[in-house]
Amino acid sequence: MFRSCGAALLVLLAAHAVHAQSEPDTLSAFSNPGQLPVYFDMLTRLKVAVEKTRGDHAVTYKAVGVRLFACSHAYIRLAKQADLDAPHRARYSASGELYAHAAAGLYPDSLAELKQDYADSLAKSKAGQRRGAYSARVCDALSDVNLGTVYNAILDLTEQSTAQ
Repeated sequence: MFRSCGAALLVLLAAHAVHAQSEPDTLSAFSNPGQLPVYFDMLTRLKVAVEKTRGDHAVTYKAVGVRLFACSHAYIRLAKQADLDAPHRARYSASGELYAHAAAGLYPDSLAELKQDYADSLAKSKAGQRRGAYSARVCDALSDVNLGTVYNAILDLTEQSTAQ
């Protein structure tokens, strides 16, 4: 769905330094109301895929929510790059907004707890130097229109989070 940002997204996810505490405590409404159908479709696929998994669904929702929040930050940082033209900037900004809303929609606890889990995840990934290519693939797969791709990404993500 958002594959054209390639290498820049890999770099941002690998060396991400934005802290969750600097974000507001609530999410604003979508800047483009046309994103609502995309949001609902994405959220539906994610929820169906999580419910198909075995184990504690709350843990899975948390893991997916944190990863979506990381994807949001990466796209928002891409949108702020000075060398981007207006269409790319708008697309990356809209993608970041979509991922942030999906993260908040899936995460079972408060937005403040999501931000704290995200900050904790950043600290762990920096300590373990998580591979950026893996992260970018998960962002793409979580937003894919194919339910099987979303489900496999969630399985991969939950296996990675339990291995840490």
